[in-house]
Amino acid sequence: PRVVEQMGSQFASSQKKTMQILAHVNKRLTAQPSMKLPLTALVTLYCDDTKPQIVKNFALVYVERAFQRADAREKAREILRALNGVAARSPAHAEIILRAAITGLAVPEKDLGMAGSSDDEFDVNTFSFLKQPPDRALFLKHALEYLLYQPNSFGHAPVAAPAPSPAVVAMRAVANVAGVVTPPDGGAEASAGAAAPPQVTASPPGLSQTSVARLLGPTGTAPATRDLAEKKLNLLHLFRRASDTMVPPPELL
Repeated sequence: PRVVEQMGSQFASSQKKTMQILAHVNKRLTAQPSMKLPLTALVTLYCDDTKPQIVKNFALVYVERAFQRADAREKAREILRALNGVAARSPAHAEIILRAAITGLAVPEKDLGMAGSSDDEFDVNTFSFLKQPPDRALFLKHALEYLLYQPNSFGHAPVAAPAPSPAVVAMRAVANVAGVVTPPDGGAEASAGAAAPPQVTASPPGLSQTSVARLLGPTGTAPATRDLAEKKLNLLHLFRRASDTMVPPPELL
């Protein structure tokens, strides 16, 4: 965090030296995936609105990396801090925080040490960001889109094949009578040099392509089916534990 904070220096030489140090840190992190990062300190730096925007940008980059290496309780604890005021963040920052929120909060109660415990640290009814209407609305919108998301092997819903043109249907009928096998994609038009229609990837029902991009992040990689199902179930359990004053009842969603 102290190195990242130096990105706010007014001196170009200091920023250059900081970038060199961070480049070395990145190499070390890539070589050692299990190396821990100070998630709490990085979230504190990111949430400090007195810091320059460039510092907050770099802090969030390392918050993401630290988040991946933290345990379940630390993830949940720190994402709750980051979610405060998320509606006021830039769209790019809000998307990163909301994706992390699913990872950090859609987990079994036992992973947070809640089973049979009176500890209310992770009691959904005490989450401060849910008491702020803009933050709550943004989180619920993202969570509901996550529940709607259902990928195929490409990460998106399949696209129905376009119906063949009347000319293709007629040519296939003639070919069938003549005992000639035709390709399924309309060989008559293809052989005539007709361009194939562009393949457009559709979004799952109820979601736009923009929504899918927000859910999957920059990599666009669809989550594993089992992991997706478990997170959806845990997310539903999270809502089940919430009162109607924190999360609207199903008939209002």
